[in-house]
Amino acid sequence: MRRLLAFLAVFLVLGSLPQNLNAQTTHSQGLEWGFQEGDRFDFVETHTKDYPENPIHIQMDYYLIAPEASVIPDPLTVNDSVLLRRADIYFRNGTKIPSPGIRFAVPIGNWSLLTEIRSATNEMYYQSGEILDEPSYWGFSYDEGGNWSSSTTRFEFAKVDGVLLTIVYTASDIYTNISYTRTVVRVTSFTIDPTILGLVAIGGLTILVIVLLIWERRG
Repeated sequence: MRRLLAFLAVFLVLGSLPQNLNAQTTHSQGLEWGFQEGDRFDFVETHTKDYPENPIHIQMDYYLIAPEASVIPDPLTVNDSVLLRRADIYFRNGTKIPSPGIRFAVPIGNWSLLTEIRSATNEMYYQSGEILDEPSYWGFSYDEGGNWSSSTTRFEFAKVDGVLLTIVYTASDIYTNISYTRTVVRVTSFTIDPTILGLVAIGGLTILVIVLLIWERRG
């Protein structure tokens, strides 16, 4: 019985030690990836086109599994672009969607640096653009246009993990005024965080140790 209690005590100590599954060398500018390899993120994507007589509305649900974190260049400068990590996407039944994937995450830890870099990108490549820096999310938008159409694209990423919250793309035909909108929205996944499972397991073992101690003393 004493050996069993000693084993459980050691297991509890090891299980309570902080672990970083996405560990990487400290970045000099404070940047890091906020997701863990293997994390699942679910999204709903809709497409609408407002034809006068026959409007189109299409919706599909899919998810991605976060890939291994890539190395963040150190230092990252205004001559670089903000890193946008891509991942393959899958229908709910597990079928891979044939596409280049989705840009689903930016590094976290230094939002002012990302703002500086993205502002330079907007200024260099797009007609106009905006940085979105709110307490809960960071993102950017940019405008494009031509002789026949104009469009606006907007990305929002959660500050807590850097993972995509929304994409909104709107385009309109200058002559017909017919507009097209594509939206991607992150939704709550039904998977359980491994950290929570670990805490539940440790809590259960703690209760077991206490019960065994009480039982041994009474015996």
